[in-house]
Parts: sequence; C-alpha cells; structure tokens
Amino acid sequence: MRRPRPAVFREARSPAGRASAYPAGLRAAPGTYGGVKVTATDSDGAVLNGVFSLVVHANAVYTPGNYGDEVNPFGNGFDVYRQHQYAGAIIVGWTATRADPATHFIRLNGTHPGAYKFEYAPNGVATGLCVADPGGGWASDPLPDGLILTPSNNGPWQQFIPQPDGTLKNLATGLVVNPNGTGAQLRGGTAPTPWGGSVYTWTGYAHLPR
Repeated sequence: MRRPRPAVFREARSPAGRASAYPAGLRAAPGTYGGVKVTATDSDGAVLNGVFSLVVHANAVYTPGNYGDEVNPFGNGFDVYRQHQYAGAIIVGWTATRADPATHFIRLNGTHPGAYKFEYAPNGVATGLCVADPGGGWASDPLPDGLILTPSNNGPWQQFIPQPDGTLKNLATGLVVNPNGTGAQLRGGTAPTPWGGSVYTWTGYAHLPR
C-alpha cells in the first residue's frame, strides 16, 4: 500500500487577489480577511482547494531605546496599577524597574510634532493600550484628568509633549502630568508640583534599575 505523500502549499490568495508562496505567508494590514483561498498540490498532481478566514495581528515596531518608562527624580515612573491590562486601568506613580512589567512601555511618535504616545508593553509585549488623559467620563476614573489606559489611537488625549522644564504636557488638555505620591494615580494639573515630582525623563529599559 502506497503511503500518501505530503502536500505542498503552492499559493494563497486574499480577497484583493494578492498571492504569495508559502512559507513566506500573506502580507496584509491587520484585520480579518474572509474567503481566503488555499490550494494544496501533492507530488502526484492531486489538488485540494480550501477556503478559510485569516486574522492578521500586528505588534508595534520599536527600537531598544524606545522601550522603557518615564521616570521622575525620585525613581517613580508610569505604572499600570496591578498590571491591569484593560481599557480604564489607572496609571499610578511607582518605582520603575526592569523586574516590574507594570512599568514597561513603548514610546511611540505622536502625530503632533514633538509629541509621544506611551503604549503599555509588559516584558516588551505591546498591548494596544496607551496612556491617556481622557478628561474623565470613565467609570474607573470618575475624577477628571486622571491618567488611564485607553485603546491606542491618534487622538490628542494620548499624546504628551515634553516641555523645556522636563514636564510632560497633554496635547488635548494642555495640563501637566503630576504625581501625588507613590502608588497614587497620576493626574493632569495646571502647574507642576513644587517639589519636583512632575519632571520626567524617558529612561530606556537597559538603564532602569533591576
């Protein structure tokens, strides 16, 4: 009895008609693509056709220097409270270290000149959630101008501009990011704290304490 020979995938076509040979795979923007057709042909010429849905995921591309945290002179940086990975999770001030995934972020360029976004990335894995000052309205953050995580977008609420004095100003609100002590939520204020806690310096992961 002859053993069946392994099939070789020759081609796959997306609904837009783009084709690629395996194992290179399809190149497509993130999203779900229905009706993707696959043709498998074995060495005897037998052909098998199939149709399936293709889900394409994407991770943020960053350089090593853009993986770290914003840290103030007291060693406290942006921290996702209890590593909550969902929209609405609050951002607090906490000691930024390599060992604490809650203090790991990817710094992304904003759409406004000089502005940055900060995507939560525990252990370097992008989550699609960025630090924002949405101006209130969230059940998890009933007070206005508290910093929380929201789904990544290009809106001004997620963009922060470093100032000459070292503070960070939110593009939408024009408010400065202020701490209120270790473990407390970061909030926007009309002026920085007088004790220097509002001065933040981007610190790459390699330069964070262990």
